[in-house]
Amino acid sequence: MLPRGYHSITRATPGQANTVRPLAGILAAIALLVAWAVPLVAAPAPDAGSAPDATALRSAITLAGGYLIRVCDSNGRFEYVRHPDPFVRLKPSYNILRHAGTMYALADYHRWSGDAAALAAIERAAGFMRGRCIRPVEGAEGALAVWSGPGFDGESGVPRAKLGGAGLGLVALASLEALKPASVPRDEMMGVGRFILFLQREDGHFVKGFTPSKGGKDEDWQSLFYPGEAALGLCMLAEIDGDRRWRDAALRGIRYLAISRKGEGNPPPDHWALIATARLLGHHAEGISPEDRALLLSHARQITMAMLNDKDATDANPVLSGAWGLDGRTTPTAIRLEGLLAILDFISQGDEHLRTVILGAVERGVAFLLRTQVREGLLAGGIPKSPPVAGPGADPMAAEIRIDYVQHALSAMLQYARRAGVSAK
Repeated sequence: MLPRGYHSITRATPGQANTVRPLAGILAAIALLVAWAVPLVAAPAPDAGSAPDATALRSAITLAGGYLIRVCDSNGRFEYVRHPDPFVRLKPSYNILRHAGTMYALADYHRWSGDAAALAAIERAAGFMRGRCIRPVEGAEGALAVWSGPGFDGESGVPRAKLGGAGLGLVALASLEALKPASVPRDEMMGVGRFILFLQREDGHFVKGFTPSKGGKDEDWQSLFYPGEAALGLCMLAEIDGDRRWRDAALRGIRYLAISRKGEGNPPPDHWALIATARLLGHHAEGISPEDRALLLSHARQITMAMLNDKDATDANPVLSGAWGLDGRTTPTAIRLEGLLAILDFISQGDEHLRTVILGAVERGVAFLLRTQVREGLLAGGIPKSPPVAGPGADPMAAEIRIDYVQHALSAMLQYARRAGVSAK
């Protein structure tokens, strides 16, 4: 059970700091009392060392999906960050990539649960992204980008079109289109696909974005996850319109990562590359040569082994057991679970020992997420940055809940639930 302080709520509004006046503090205290009077009670989370049972897992997924639905407002914008302490000042911010990633997780939740409210939230969120952020790109004929910055999603800094924004934007829109055909104009999704191709070189390398104030294509900044996000989006677009150029571009992108990382002893924990690789091998296998398949599997195994070898010894700690990282942050654990679960069946063929090792790490990691989740009150379903730890040196922001913390945990739990045969009912 989490501390009582986790049950209160304050709302961060775009464009202003969350400065709480005395009246707001009183109202928050009243809300806290109401939350205690009418709690949202979940099944108990597993103790450290215990595997998640079906009831606890089902409850955790339902709570996480419900949280994301509740924080999507009538305009389709998510309440990006919350904190249980009404006196904590939250920096106003937004991130359209995490907005899109949250749509992706909600789509998977809808497929698992059939919850109509989840589909309605995805539609609202798509309306926000399409209405505010998808715009043409000068010099790239027929291309559409998902723009970030002032006047778009409200992010600080100069306007720019990020590769990851296009990749996850396409993932989100394709997810909605798969659930509800004719929800998104085909030309719009193809325009985003053209922008991703505009940023790709012949060897498969992706430029990470387009910044008009810097003259266009921008290589001055890097992001680990953008190529995998872009490849996944292209795969999903290919599945909608049947055009192999999207799949071929996705394959070039992952092939480039595999070649550039070949021989690295400790490649980064690129879970989006694992998810995109699994999509290529699972949905587009007929277009992949034996040589490319071997290359992609070698790259995936390389990342997997690095993830497993990089896991800190946390299992003796009842709070952190199952986590990656001694700081107990939830998202580094969740993203590794997503990648490992996505690629498991491809890289463990003929290697039962590896399969057992991965499933053991995954089981403990999911149990950690379930123990950390807020399970009662107005923040029920939220996944905080890390478990609450008292004493000197404790992180005052450990209790904050961002939509991406919840999104990644939800995606990981859903993959695990399907593998464990846990349905919504």
